[in-house]
Amino acid sequence: MTKRLYKSQNRLIAGVCAGIAEYFNLDPTIVRLIFIILLFCSVGFIIPAYIIGMIIIPDRPFSSNDQYRYEEDMKSANDYDRSDDDFDKYFKKDGDEK
Repeated sequence: MTKRLYKSQNRLIAGVCAGIAEYFNLDPTIVRLIFIILLFCSVGFIIPAYIIGMIIIPDRPFSSNDQYRYEEDMKSANDYDRSDDDFDKYFKKDGDEK
């Protein structure tokens, strides 16, 4: 199986730096820091390179595994939701009646 370069879903702007990090199996923060350093050292060369990357690097294809992960994330996020009754129980003022 060949390795492909895709824009990442772990994106801050367009996913180019995170996609490059995934391709080379690096931490996205390191690639983003290198990008910032190059931004100041290259006198603007890196900005057109990033824009070209935004245009020519494809988005990662959607898979059924991604859908499963999304649904599991949404279930766990909903587990943390609290009702107004829980809020009232903890923050009820003296003399407040329901």
